[in-house]
Amino acid sequence: MKGHTPSEPSKVGVEIYTLEECTPCQEVKRLLQDEGIAYREYPIKENRKRFHKATKAIGRITVPIISINGQCFDYQAFIQVHAKGKLKKLLKTFGGEGRADKGESRGR
Repeated sequence: MKGHTPSEPSKVGVEIYTLEECTPCQEVKRLLQDEGIAYREYPIKENRKRFHKATKAIGRITVPIISINGQCFDYQAFIQVHAKGKLKKLLKTFGGEGRADKGESRGR
């Protein structure tokens, strides 16, 4: 499954739309942290408008939604990208590595 580009691409390398009690959300955050990839977390309860835009890009309501430089992925698509070793390549393709050591925030 491919990621989808929302009408307003993100200016942050990696964003995650999450729910507090969401096991897949926690897994995605752990995978990104293990890879040393910076991300910004948007809890859905506090960011409903942003989440709504991301769900429109995916075409359905699901959690988590991962946006990599404006290209949105659901959990399964993100896991496939990661398992195939294409995550860092995707970050480079879209204009940067999103590394935590570049002064970007990690988590919320």
